[in-house]
Amino acid sequence: MPVRIVIWVVVVVLAVLALLSLAPELPGAIIPPLDGLSGRFPFAQVLALRGWLVLSFAVIGLMFVILGLVRRQLIGSGAGTAILTLGGVFIIVAVAHLVIVFERGTSAATAISRTDDTQAAPDAALTILTLNMEDGGVTGSELVEPIVDQGVDVVVLPEMVEEDAAALAAELTEAGHPFVAHGAGSATDDRGATAILLAQSLGEYVPVDAEPTAEEFALRPVTGVGPVIVGAHPTAPRPDDMAAWRTQVSDVLAWCRTGSGPVIVAGGLNATQDHAPARDLGRCVDAADSAGLGGVGTWPANIPWFFGTAIDRVLVDEASYRVVEGAVFDVGRATHRALVIHVEPAG
Repeated sequence: MPVRIVIWVVVVVLAVLALLSLAPELPGAIIPPLDGLSGRFPFAQVLALRGWLVLSFAVIGLMFVILGLVRRQLIGSGAGTAILTLGGVFIIVAVAHLVIVFERGTSAATAISRTDDTQAAPDAALTILTLNMEDGGVTGSELVEPIVDQGVDVVVLPEMVEEDAAALAAELTEAGHPFVAHGAGSATDDRGATAILLAQSLGEYVPVDAEPTAEEFALRPVTGVGPVIVGAHPTAPRPDDMAAWRTQVSDVLAWCRTGSGPVIVAGGLNATQDHAPARDLGRCVDAADSAGLGGVGTWPANIPWFFGTAIDRVLVDEASYRVVEGAVFDVGRATHRALVIHVEPAG
């Protein structure tokens, strides 16, 4: 086979792979066994880091364009044209990924504008805050100020045990903002725990399940007035845990895909809207998207947001709530950024 043909075959294959990063579900529509590529290793891991895709495709594409132009100038068409074509495709893909990031929103807001610190009634406007407490980089005490200053009513804290949540609730109560702490999962290991703190004004809440888990911790109002609140923290999509990850993400999102009535899902979902298990939000909307900051990465917090991934999320059912505003901000040395969302009753 002539070298020129081999070069063009390689170019076509690489170009197709690059384009698939924009439409990973397309092969599944043609070849059923390839369905859900974005939920499989290594595609799930790569797609979560769209900022790095922008940088990688742009840099490599530019290198190919320069190399292609040089080869065409020195040797003539052929391989130079093929390399130039591949470089052009890579640059187009980089631009497309960049457009997606900015379409989802890149608001620089680090706090919401709400100034009313009156705690909400169960059927009124709500402010929700979620922060993954991973690795102990932040203490509960460091959350008191943002919770009070931004009038937060619902706090979802993956990787915090109930005892620490109760201590935080006590500090908030002392600050004039009474909260009630709930916990699920491990009582001693932060990594296997999820805590939810609710403003006392929301009324009494109890677990939906007799034995709730840290991955899916749902609370319901005893009176039936107010939203079901789900604290979410599915396992991360590690190569050996992909099946468990897909199942747990789907289980969490079942709260949005089925049922009726107001529901709020918040926490470290460990999945973005680019992943197959998290694409169908059912009756919910991604609050960060609606607030104009869906493209802002919440993890890891020690790099610019553009190169992070938006895996800390708040989902609300759009029949019950309208997203008003949101913000993403750093807290202490937390490895994740906090996400705060303000919603009002729809209609």
